[in-house]
Amino acid sequence: MLPERQLMSGTDIRLRFSAEDEDLFNSARILILFDVLREKGNLNGTNIERIGYYDFFSAQPFLVFGKEEEEIKQELLLQGFESNTVGYISSSQRFTNRREKLKHYLAGLLMRNLIDVNNIDGQLLYSITNEGKRIASQFKSLYGKAYKKSAEIVTTKLSKMRDKELSEKARQWLKAEPFIIDLYDF
Repeated sequence: MLPERQLMSGTDIRLRFSAEDEDLFNSARILILFDVLREKGNLNGTNIERIGYYDFFSAQPFLVFGKEEEEIKQELLLQGFESNTVGYISSSQRFTNRREKLKHYLAGLLMRNLIDVNNIDGQLLYSITNEGKRIASQFKSLYGKAYKKSAEIVTTKLSKMRDKELSEKARQWLKAEPFIIDLYDF
């Protein structure tokens, strides 16, 4: 093992990070989600709770779709998603960690005028701005295209559920106890 000062120098060792550890990556993914929601006619906005569910399950779509939805699963496989990655094993913890950081990503998007927030009937609803739409339309990566397709499929299914039903289904999909999902209060 190398001494700590050598590890800190960065000259001999390169640390590898997952893209999901990067704020810019996560913010861009959420901006794509907002663009999908706008394209689906969601003009009033979405609350932070649903944004968290939509984003996480769009990135992990095989948690949502069961045996009876084989056609959808095939489409997701063709987009490049895998059903047996390590990330699915720790999904409840990953959901909790991502949900904790969601406010940070939303604040960054708000600060850059890429999304907007409005208080409608006492609820904070987030939506994409014209500048956000312009930026989102410029993403051309394979992952961005795959995530967008997954978000279209996932949000179609999840948007039909009331908040309580969505929360209960999420617990089943994550195989998590209620205290894990409710750990971070929005």
